[in-house]
Amino acid sequence: MSLWFAEDGRFLVDPDDTDETDERETLLSDVYPTAAPETRALRAESERHDRRAKREIAWFVRVMGGQVPELGVGSAYARPAAEKIDRWLRGLRPAYRDLLALAFESRVWPRELAQEFGALTSVVVRLESRSVADGTGRLPAEREVVAVRRLVEAIEAREPHRQEVQGTYNEVALTPGELALLRKTWRAERLVQNAVTAYREVRDGVPNVLPHDVVVPEGDL
Repeated sequence: MSLWFAEDGRFLVDPDDTDETDERETLLSDVYPTAAPETRALRAESERHDRRAKREIAWFVRVMGGQVPELGVGSAYARPAAEKIDRWLRGLRPAYRDLLALAFESRVWPRELAQEFGALTSVVVRLESRSVADGTGRLPAEREVVAVRRLVEAIEAREPHRQEVQGTYNEVALTPGELALLRKTWRAERLVQNAVTAYREVRDGVPNVLPHDVVVPEGDL
């Protein structure tokens, strides 16, 4: 894909990543906006910087294919913008580069996965692939096939339970299968956000490198 994406397709494990973190407290805190106005203002500013970072990465990955164009190729803004974004991405730890490449790649997944995980599907599948370690020496592509099958089966097994609790859908009513799927989403979301935050820190407040009228396929991250 690009020079900064792991060539063998492996997922470079983030040393800060564990399965122990429970993200529910973070999500629930967003439901009850009791923060002081100053805190809300800081959050709004942070979200603005997040949107700018995601727009740049989405453009570089989805429009430019993760590559810096040759001189004289494309629009006048394309090469300078791509050079900066490429440099910032190369300044990240490999795990974060891999995460961002996965999160912003354009790929078609089975309908069940796309509906369940949305733009995070590629990251969820890669994380699930890491758990496929049966000692058979399977290649990454083969582990991915197993991971996709596992996830689809988990979603299909969960559906009847979701319908049973319709109308009272809350955390108390979640079945173990439903909660397991939500945890996969929360974990992928947290890891991608960590990577986006790291990218923001590397770019260090540099003004927009893309013109405002550039159309970027951003997805729903």
